[in-house]
Amino acid sequence: MYILALGDVVFRRLLHLCPEPMNSAYLTLLLLNVVLLFFSIRVFARHCRSALFLALAVLLSFWVIYVINSTYGPIATTNLWMPHIILFAFLLFAATCASVATGTVRDLPIMVVCGGLLVHGHVAQLFFVTVLSGCALLTFYMTSVRKTGFGASVRANRKAMVVSAILVGVFVTPIVLDIVLDHPNNVQKIRTYLSEYPGEHNGFRTTVKYEGSFFPLHRARS
Repeated sequence: MYILALGDVVFRRLLHLCPEPMNSAYLTLLLLNVVLLFFSIRVFARHCRSALFLALAVLLSFWVIYVINSTYGPIATTNLWMPHIILFAFLLFAATCASVATGTVRDLPIMVVCGGLLVHGHVAQLFFVTVLSGCALLTFYMTSVRKTGFGASVRANRKAMVVSAILVGVFVTPIVLDIVLDHPNNVQKIRTYLSEYPGEHNGFRTTVKYEGSFFPLHRARS
């Protein structure tokens, strides 16, 4: 929401490129998703030595966006519904988690930023962010820190770690302020919802069928 508001200030109020707030929101989201997508490709490119990777990655990205937009409507790049708005943030977060796990600590600040965007975008993303980032950091510790030593690892990656800690503080601050200053706050509302609807949970079979429905390729609408 903060990024969309900033885009409205820049594109509508300052540059006068957009006539209405909705137009500036679409433009901001499109530019943000393009940046996130190409950062994801850049992360993968550092770990792939094939000369054809960049061209294939761009072509594959266009194909995936086309399939999604043709099947479900224009939701891949410019849909403002929160579960859709975080698609490319999740892609870059997953890519940087894998990169950090291999020892590329310079991607840690990007991982933190994308994780923060996901948590602020939808409360359910908290589970994905904690599990994936925890696995990435644990793998990095097991494969790198234990070999070089904790002190040496911190000294070698001090800048990335300090920047990441600052970014964590930036993303946590609004949540803490909401808890301290607002009553009822978002955390209280979530707890109230869970207590009022304790039986609103899907079984294991339904969960597997739902997850599996994302894998088959749906025929694009004409």
